Amino acid sequence: MSRVVVVGLEGLDPNLVVLWSNELPNLMRIHSQGIWGKIQSTEPLSMLQSWTSAQTGCSTVAIKADPLFRLLSKRGKKVAIVSVPGFSPPPYVPGGYSVSCSITPDLKNYTSPASLKNEIEQLVGEYTFDVSLPDVDYRKIDKNTVLQYAYKMDNQRFELLKHFINKKQCDYVFAVLMGVNRVAGILDADKTENQNVLKEYYVFIDQKLGELYEVLNDDTALLVHSNYNDGNNGIYGYFSLVGSGVQTGGEKQDVTLLDLAPTVLTIMGEEIPGEIEGKPLVKPQENDLESGFLGY
Repeated sequence: MSRVVVVGLEGLDPNLVVLWSNELPNLMRIHSQGIWGKIQSTEPLSMLQSWTSAQTGCSTVAIKADPLFRLLSKRGKKVAIVSVPGFSPPPYVPGGYSVSCSITPDLKNYTSPASLKNEIEQLVGEYTFDVSLPDVDYRKIDKNTVLQYAYKMDNQRFELLKHFINKKQCDYVFAVLMGVNRVAGILDADKTENQNVLKEYYVFIDQKLGELYEVLNDDTALLVHSNYNDGNNGIYGYFSLVGSGVQTGGEKQDVTLLDLAPTVLTIMGEEIPGEIEGKPLVKPQENDLESGFLGY
């Protein structure tokens, strides 16, 4: 069965990915080898609801559906989540791992199991939760400081993704990176020099995605997506998907956040719960069809 790595990028704008495509070679490689496109978010736009919907395949947080990490853990899969909005303190994941989101009440105890904290700090140094402390508005502090912490924060997330999928041999790893949103939030989009700063950050994310893609085994799929974008038409985010269980298909139309959870389950050969509203973007693999799995 395939494994899946999910890179969530808060606020990544699909229009800017297209605009700067010549400088984003790794995303363009993913486009050419898998599927990609715009992805419609849930309404009203909400960070918490959008990430929850992406993980449950349900359009409202009121529905008592398990997010993917809980569902897969119950089915015996080894999972890890990093900085997923809404999960603080870090939830207990049987046989797996979790790192609290940026709104962390206890900076000394931000992992489950607790022993994971020392392992993380040996790997990436002092852990960066966000570009500022929870009670400080990052828009009101020095821009260069915000940029410094954004690069450090997201670089740590990429290192953890590689650690969990390769060293820990997890079946499913999901991390949400806030850097794009934070950098866009401190910039005046009308100024050319600020657009260049944002473009440089997109290039950085592209480079890190390329490094991650290179270390994934053949049995692993990579899903990259945002929940919405920080531009004028915020309801549409970005997605791309490549790797094991993914057929080359180019740009996809009419994709929503609700389609991501059933897509991950289909790639992993897992049954899709009846309460999920979305539809998978890929077909079941041949061995799943032979075993009677019909997720598509």
